[in-house]
Amino acid sequence: EPPSALFALSLSIQIGEDVGSVLVASGWLFVGIPGRIKCWNMADNSQFDLNGHRGQVHSIVAYTEQGMVFSGGEDCGILAWKFNPQTNMFEQVGAMHGHGGAILQLEVVGTLLFSASMDGTVRVWDLNSAQCVHTCQAHQQPVMGLLVWEQHLLSCSLDGTIKVWTWTAPNLDLAYTHQVEHNVGVLGMCGSLNAKQQPVLVSACNDNAIRFFELPSFNSLGTLKQRKDVRCVDSGPGMFFAGHSDGTVRVWKWV
Repeated sequence: EPPSALFALSLSIQIGEDVGSVLVASGWLFVGIPGRIKCWNMADNSQFDLNGHRGQVHSIVAYTEQGMVFSGGEDCGILAWKFNPQTNMFEQVGAMHGHGGAILQLEVVGTLLFSASMDGTVRVWDLNSAQCVHTCQAHQQPVMGLLVWEQHLLSCSLDGTIKVWTWTAPNLDLAYTHQVEHNVGVLGMCGSLNAKQQPVLVSACNDNAIRFFELPSFNSLGTLKQRKDVRCVDSGPGMFFAGHSDGTVRVWKWV
């Protein structure tokens, strides 16, 4: 079924710069671009910028319990932003530093923030103290993605592995390493439920392929070869999305 049968374009926002990340949370749209984050209040269409980063903003995540947003990017820092109901805007309230490379992805679980970096590490941050409480040399090459699945944290890397970690706060302990394929790097991943409601790991690889693995066994469920580079994947109800280097997003339905 073609994507046009699944979706209708309702709004197009011209950013005018390279988009590095997008987050929709609590009625707000956040778009990371070089040097700043553009914010839209989707209720009244008001817009403002969050300035503070240097270089591209690669990841934005919400900490909804505290009305906060965290962002990370090319400048190796994580910035904390908190909503001010008096101004109806987000304001910077903190910064966390320690990575030796660009921050590529952030994930919030409870009061912990996980950060993945070009330096090959995953760091664990206590959001109550804004301190790094654990540093894990997770991969031999950049850590491209993180995924929280049940009581585990999954990480993927250009070194061609997907690793499964258990955490006993604040430590990360390696539970399993899956080698995807020789000389194939993993650019990103997402969790999805197939038509039988079984958990599947969808991974975008740098050999123009999307690979599927059963969870928790990591048995291969096949490979979907593409004509163009697959840069990223994400999931929705009964489907998953693949973003390509030619500017297209392809939508696949589970059958």
